[in-house]
Amino acid sequence: MQLLYEAKTSIIQRCWRRYRARKKYRNYMKKIVYLQSCVRRMIARRELKQLKVSQHEGGKVQVRKRFQAHTKNVRRS
Repeated sequence: MQLLYEAKTSIIQRCWRRYRARKKYRNYMKKIVYLQSCVRRMIARRELKQLKVSQHEGGKVQVRKRFQAHTKNVRRS
């Protein structure tokens, strides 16, 4: 009887530890994804700001050249 009780308790402990580990891992991954999105957003805002500044300084030609170069690469693919 004691042996059966110990087997059941070890199964319960194993399941509980696995549940906690999975929960901790999921929470950790959510935080990583959130951090990555924050960094991507920051980089995108910085690039947009640079594009706006370059347009005010007569950078419209540069934007047009970049777009034309991009469309050439797309057509080749």
